[in-house]
Amino acid sequence: FPYSTDFNAKIKYIRDFFSCLFFAGMGMMLPVPTPLAFFLGVFVALTGMVVRLLGICLPIWIMNKDVRVGIVASINLAQIGEFALVLCTLGVSHKHIGEDTLETMLIAFVFTAVISPVLIRNSHYIFVKGRKWYERKRGIEAERAAAVEDDGEEL
Repeated sequence: FPYSTDFNAKIKYIRDFFSCLFFAGMGMMLPVPTPLAFFLGVFVALTGMVVRLLGICLPIWIMNKDVRVGIVASINLAQIGEFALVLCTLGVSHKHIGEDTLETMLIAFVFTAVISPVLIRNSHYIFVKGRKWYERKRGIEAERAAAVEDDGEEL
């Protein structure tokens, strides 16, 4: 589009202003967490990360494809989105969920918002270390070493 750069340059400040208002509003909704709420929020965040990892990597692994793409994608998608908070807020206002559920989701959101940039920056390192651990656990290195000794060349 010929005018997209001009449009984006003009609307950038309005977007940043409303993003700031959104996150300030979310911060005002966050009460002082109790230890139980904090650990429950972290548990929800970690459970979401693991389920997302399984949901993305398991089909790739079943199809015998390289799981690196799935692992890196699940790491990049580890953050709980702002839309989930909007839905939880609507759920509380319509009495579908309780305030404690919203508090748990807010803590999970904050936890994933803080940890996601670190995970994304180190996704390749996490994949390499995880693959080495997996291979060591499954004995794949021993199988490769035995195959090299038998054939005289590496697989």
